[in-house]
Amino acid sequence: LATTLYSIAAIMFVLALPVKSAVKSGLLSSPPDQAEFDSWTNDGRRREGPKEDDASDGSALRPPGTSPLFPFYVSTTAEMLSYKITWMQLVCGMITAFVGYASKVLLSSMYGSIFDFSRLEAGYLAAASLVLFAAGRFAIPYFFIDSIGGNASLWIRAVAQLGTAAIFVTLPTLAADDSPWPFFVLKSLHGLLFAVSAAVAGPMGVQLFGSQNLMPIMAPGWFTFGIASALGPMVAYSVSQQHVYRNKSAATAYNQFFYAAAGLSLLNTCIITTMGLLEHRAVLAEKQR
Repeated sequence: LATTLYSIAAIMFVLALPVKSAVKSGLLSSPPDQAEFDSWTNDGRRREGPKEDDASDGSALRPPGTSPLFPFYVSTTAEMLSYKITWMQLVCGMITAFVGYASKVLLSSMYGSIFDFSRLEAGYLAAASLVLFAAGRFAIPYFFIDSIGGNASLWIRAVAQLGTAAIFVTLPTLAADDSPWPFFVLKSLHGLLFAVSAAVAGPMGVQLFGSQNLMPIMAPGWFTFGIASALGPMVAYSVSQQHVYRNKSAATAYNQFFYAAAGLSLLNTCIITTMGLLEHRAVLAEKQR
């Protein structure tokens, strides 16, 4: 199902390329006049000088499409990779993908190995778990962002990762239980939190780097995200099978991965919190200008 959805997304992206090219070349709209252009950017205010009703937070002094952390344009990927916070963002995305896709892809395997469900029953449980994933992916993050403000993406993701760590610490205890339903509920909640983390990744990038600086980070970002997404299921499954081959209990096959995922998620929470504090410090410095 996930492969099919990503294939559809790739096809839609390819089909949208001619439209994007036409919009960029101006074929689908007339170019704006100078008054419209000035209303969309801060150029007009910079040429005329500050006015009495201008914002006093210093944001009018930086180019449009930038951020307090990056109040300038980054032209190349090599330049973007020279900043430590860029690597923090890349590691954050890799951890989210590694833990999230390992759990999502291996849902039916977990239900079958831990609770001895048939393949069909395990598939039904996995599909039911993905209902909350869909809700989180398309609805909840945007609701919170619209209600709290666009700058809330960092803290929403930090809370989601902290919740993920708490869930994975608890899963080994539930895996030893005779009833599968507490495990099912927590795994479904993890799918919700993973969806929230993934959905706010874009707004988080804008908050940290600015909309005009996203292109230089997208190439390494999607590359590392894809590598981690592939490695997660392979590592988790290999660890579980090695556990079984050593004549250990199948119910505890995934426990090593669960504890590792909890540690990685807690590390991710610390990384996101650090980025949030750096961004907050940059905002305060901008207000003093």
